[in-house]
Amino acid sequence: MKMVSKDFIANYQRKMKALAESREKHDIIIWTGGKKILAHRFVLDLNSTILETEDVDFVAGEQGLMSVTLSPEFDESHDLVDSIIRSFYCGSLLVYSANFRMI
Repeated sequence: MKMVSKDFIANYQRKMKALAESREKHDIIIWTGGKKILAHRFVLDLNSTILETEDVDFVAGEQGLMSVTLSPEFDESHDLVDSIIRSFYCGSLLVYSANFRMI
């Protein structure tokens, strides 16, 4: 089996970070507590089953994008949900006392 080079991994990580920060290429909006999180469905599908649960409501969103509203239990956890979604792109999740009880 061929090993993946360090350059390939670094390039992949760089592109995923750029994708996470891009405000132009997202195709899904996740709403928690009245705030939105921009994301990409393929990234969510690869890393989570959240889109398959009953905890979300799907509607047609801005500019034809999919809009997902999480159940009210996530309203106070916007920053944590955003951090988790960002970890899907960058592979790291910061845990601190303010969000630890929610994990």
